[in-house]
Amino acid sequence: MKSATKVLLRFLKEGELVRDEEGLRVKTPLGEVAYARVMGRVVDIFVREDGGYGALTLDDETATLQVRFFRGDVDLIKKVSLGVLVDLIGRLREFQGRRYLVAEGFSVREDLNWELLRKLELAESLARDIKQEILDFIRQRGGALMVEIREKWGEDSQIVKDLKNDGEIYEPSPGVIKAVE
Repeated sequence: MKSATKVLLRFLKEGELVRDEEGLRVKTPLGEVAYARVMGRVVDIFVREDGGYGALTLDDETATLQVRFFRGDVDLIKKVSLGVLVDLIGRLREFQGRRYLVAEGFSVREDLNWELLRKLELAESLARDIKQEILDFIRQRGGALMVEIREKWGEDSQIVKDLKNDGEIYEPSPGVIKAVE
């Protein structure tokens, strides 16, 4: 199995889909994702009468997404109840325009600190990604105006300050940003 990328459900639902010989992936701020590791609360549970199909709906406060279980895996749904926090790995799929995950494994998290930890991990990954984007933008252009950075990334002056403190960029004159080469 390929490694799973920790992502927000919103990224899986809103990102641009990529279909090719490698399969289905979604473009996210953290890169392309085919296998996702998500954490959320169970807000809906469904099991078909014959037991051949089941689904959980997860909510991570950014979006909700259905997670589907087939055949022998349907019994795993019996481990959960509404409101439970689940850490899940699944393969991204789409059917009739609806995106979902096919569960490959999950665990119930009783310690709520796991939810906070995941949010912090994702925030750190996103900040690191934005820092790199801004740095690449400055390098590609041989410099940039602070107003251009604000237009493209919003009020991320803290990230610019961090890049300055890290010695990655400098401000030769007010409002002009250059990369240290």
